[in-house]
Amino acid sequence: MTDHEAGLRAKTRIMIGGGQVDETVSAYTWADGRGSSAMAAVSLCQQRVAQ
Repeated sequence: MTDHEAGLRAKTRIMIGGGQVDETVSAYTWADGRGSSAMAAVSLCQQRVAQ
């Protein structure tokens, strides 16, 4: 059973970041957001939590 089938994906957000992360990696991991660095991904996460 995948996380989508279990209903977990609706409750979870995936943020990724780093020099090796591009649109292909983002799509493969089904990420909700990505940053150019790990710290940029953390900042993005903080912004989304504040909304």
